[in-house]
Amino acid sequence: MLFNKKRKSKKGNLKLQEINITPLMDVLTVLLFFLIKIFTVNSMNLNVPNDVKLPESLSKDTPEESVTIVVSGTDIRTEEEVLLKYSKNTFNRSDIGEDGRTLTKVANYLKREMKKRNQIYEGNAAPENLPKGKIMIYSDKEVSFKVLKYLLHTATTTGYSDYQFLTTKG
Repeated sequence: MLFNKKRKSKKGNLKLQEINITPLMDVLTVLLFFLIKIFTVNSMNLNVPNDVKLPESLSKDTPEESVTIVVSGTDIRTEEEVLLKYSKNTFNRSDIGEDGRTLTKVANYLKREMKKRNQIYEGNAAPENLPKGKIMIYSDKEVSFKVLKYLLHTATTTGYSDYQFLTTKG
């Protein structure tokens, strides 16, 4: 009982002080923005097939989310399916379009991906304000430029004018 009386007497002498939480809120806001930035920077998962040996580069650019095409020494494919096969850096005549430079199966795949992309942006932006179509190319370092030239022409004709080649650090 004596303890409670002393405690009450001390409470009676205390003045209520206000706590200023503004600096705490400032720190928490900065911390929140920092965490959001860290977790949204780039979460791409790059799965390079075993049969593709990437060339080396000193570039420090980071890959961006885009349509992915893998070019090995024998085929051109997506992460899910083989689009077409070739041998000795030449394509079957049936795989090349009427213009003699467009890979029809690759073009069909890229058109489907562009259509999906445009549906996402539909109603949010005017067609002329849409970002450029981006394509990430995983190409074996032994692949001939002739094969890549066909692929780049096909990508350009289907609306993918922004290319990125995946490389390893040299």
